[in-house]
Amino acid sequence: FYIDGYKVEVWSLLVYNPAIGEYEPIDGVPTYLLKCDRFFSNIRNPNGEFDIYRSWLDDAMQKGSNLVHPENAATGIFFSKATLKASEKMNLKPDIIVSADWQLALIPPLLKEAEDPSKYRYFEKTKTIQMIHNIAYKGMFDPHTKIKIGPTEKTLWKFSGLKDSAYLQPDNNGLEFHSAASPLKGGLCKSDANGTV
Repeated sequence: FYIDGYKVEVWSLLVYNPAIGEYEPIDGVPTYLLKCDRFFSNIRNPNGEFDIYRSWLDDAMQKGSNLVHPENAATGIFFSKATLKASEKMNLKPDIIVSADWQLALIPPLLKEAEDPSKYRYFEKTKTIQMIHNIAYKGMFDPHTKIKIGPTEKTLWKFSGLKDSAYLQPDNNGLEFHSAASPLKGGLCKSDANGTV
């Protein structure tokens, strides 16, 4: 399937069980991996080491800004949207979606505050839980930063697919946090429940 013009592949993670001579899910739990070269391929730092969080990009941001690099913000946005689309394409209608940390924290806001709610009607009965592993990492980004998406440039906020009113809300339950967009705050405010590890 495609999201914003980018091809996404879904892979099942299976292990070989010699007792039955077949591949099967690990401990009987289906596990799926998403692949999109635009967002999930650049995971080696300048020293050639694997770094799936691409922390070297965030380290290059202005000190004290607490902002993630625009590429990492775009990847988190894309990951949230791709996770929902993959569930729908595989006809997996979850009762509950547990979003872990900021990288998936846009799932609850997308289900409640999407610019085009019809994209997420499939999940109208799904509840969400936002999990916090480390409150220090909020995934904050400047919503006005432009990034190349396909042949055009979009602001990170437009790319998120959230309606403008989801950013700054009178009750302070929007994604705005110290003049930046915070996916983690959005996940905490828009989910049905919160938890920590």
